[in-house]
This record gives sequence, structure tokens and C-alpha cells, in this order.
Amino acid sequence: MTVEPVKTRKQGKRPRCPYANCKTTKKSFAQLFDHIRELHDPAFPEFRIVKRLYTFKAEDGRIIDFQTDEKYALGPDEKITVEKRFYEGTKLLYCPYDSCSFVNNLTSNIYYHIRTCHDVNFPMLISGRSYIIKTEEGKIINFDDVNVRDTVRHSAGLLCDIVSSQVPEGM
Repeated sequence: MTVEPVKTRKQGKRPRCPYANCKTTKKSFAQLFDHIRELHDPAFPEFRIVKRLYTFKAEDGRIIDFQTDEKYALGPDEKITVEKRFYEGTKLLYCPYDSCSFVNNLTSNIYYHIRTCHDVNFPMLISGRSYIIKTEEGKIINFDDVNVRDTVRHSAGLLCDIVSSQVPEGM
């Protein structure tokens, strides 16, 4: 009895560039993502973690599997959106900035994302304290509400009020 080796990719193919008229294939997803950043989308994020933790989509919602036929290829100006996969029931937090698809399950990661990608003046927040985050117009931001997406302009900053400065016992 012979045992067939398990193929890790569809039909053993190398990952392929999803852009139309680009026939590039690479040995690894890391190399393919470098290619996408260099030739197609300089804003495509860098990944330190394996591809299977993310879902890659075209702007119209089509899932990109990096094995796609030419008829499903991306146009030259299309961008790839990246969604992190979470376990069912995980409380998700959403970035409130226009056209930003960042989602995470940790408040500290949302704050870090805002500070590094949208608002360099957003303060470093201390664990154990409660805060109210507001827009410049005074609207309270609830990061766990999916409708918070696209509520803050790219040029706008966020304001932060301390509600409680008590650090819980044991901290």
C-alpha cells in the first residue's frame, strides 16, 4: 500500500499573483506578498504570521486564494483587503477611520493601530484605567460596534478622557 503525500496548497501549485496580466508565482507567500508590495500595492501590509490566519478579499468582496484563474484576477488599481480570522464568539473591535478595515480582539492593539496608522497624537493608554474615546465633535466611539467603521475622517484626531484612574488590585 502506498501513501500519497499531503499537498499543502491546491494541487501543489505555488502561490500566484492575483493581479491581471501578472504571471508571477513564488515559492512562499512571504515572497509573493513582497512582490505585491513592490509592483502592485505599496500599502499591502507586511505579515509576520502565517497566511492561514487571514482572509484576503478584493474590494468587491471576492475571496482571493492566490491560485485564481485569470478571469477572476484583480484590476491594476484594485486593492486587496485583509481580514484577520477570529474564533466564533470572539468580541471584535473595529477601527473607526474612513476606509480602514483593521479589526482586532484586543483594545491595546486598536489603540496601537490608531496611534501608528492614523493619529500620532493619540496617547499611550495605561492598562487598568477606563477611558472614553471621542471624535473632535464629541461623538463617543464604541470600538465593539461594527457601525463605528468609517465615522472618523483621516485628517481628524480622537480625544481621550480618563473615567477611572484606579488600577485594579494585583496589578
